Amino acid sequence: MRNGKQNARVAAAIVCAFVIAAFGIRFLFLSNSPRLNPSFGPDLRAFLSSLVPPTPTPSPVPSVIPSPLPPTPTLLPTVVPSQTALPTARPPSIVPTVPSPTRRLPTAPPTKPVSAACPTASGNSYTSIRTDHSEGTLDAPLSNHPEINLRLRGFTEVAEGHGLISRHDNYGLDDKMPPQISSLYGGPVPAIAKTYRIYEWDFDNHKSGAPKTATPNFPVHMLGLAATPGQKLLGLKAGRDIGGGHVFMVLYATNTDVVFTHSNSDALMGGYLFYFLDICVDPSLKAAYERGNAGGRSELPVVAPGQVFGTAGASDVKIVVRDTMSFMDTRYREDWWSYGQ
Repeated sequence: MRNGKQNARVAAAIVCAFVIAAFGIRFLFLSNSPRLNPSFGPDLRAFLSSLVPPTPTPSPVPSVIPSPLPPTPTLLPTVVPSQTALPTARPPSIVPTVPSPTRRLPTAPPTKPVSAACPTASGNSYTSIRTDHSEGTLDAPLSNHPEINLRLRGFTEVAEGHGLISRHDNYGLDDKMPPQISSLYGGPVPAIAKTYRIYEWDFDNHKSGAPKTATPNFPVHMLGLAATPGQKLLGLKAGRDIGGGHVFMVLYATNTDVVFTHSNSDALMGGYLFYFLDICVDPSLKAAYERGNAGGRSELPVVAPGQVFGTAGASDVKIVVRDTMSFMDTRYREDWWSYGQ
């Protein structure tokens, strides 16, 4: 019985505590404040105050007069880069210029003759004339002379036109007809099959000046004429003779090459120079030249217009003309092919 009364008191106390917590606390304290309601009596307030812990009183803060702040500097806004960074423009790469070491121009090897089965004997005969030495005499051996042996300089084929070039009836090269290439075969006019350019000669270093070319104002220095192997090559017709009705005097001859002058001067400046390369020089003409050369070049063999001086070999017949040592472009029709026609 005693336990039942005790349990009833505990339950009543719990109910009272709940009621006080839920509905009565607004009457015990001022709204939104930890202070007790002043309408309660002193005894009740003293009892309730003992149940609530005292609120600490903040210590007074001394009054401080703030010193004036310096003016706030104007700051530019800081731009925060996005996660995807744009590519940064880079200045172009500048490679320093380093002077390259001095290098020598490539030297073209001597151009070798085209091999051919040339005759070793001939029934032809040639006369010789006395040479004029007033302008000097060519020094032997001429095989080492770059103005005579063009193979020392070297030459190369170039892609230039194979047609003749017209001066439009302007005959200003010579007051008499120069030797005409059109008469080389004694009938049919030779056709141009190839064009060549000759390298200059480096006299300081005694070697070919390749890839620089001689007489650069002309694109072509040598013509390759189409021919049948064994075809006869004849002395050219011309408006003047060099003595005794002849057109050419031999300055140099090998089995495959011959150099003529359109004069009787044993010098490079005596008259037009005509070179024929990669042919079969007539053996009798070559033998006559060798005798004259061994005898001091006082007499050298000559060729008349229409006289055989050789035959075509296994290659195109190469022809070069020089006037006062300049390599001529012999495609000009009125000068070298049809003068006065």
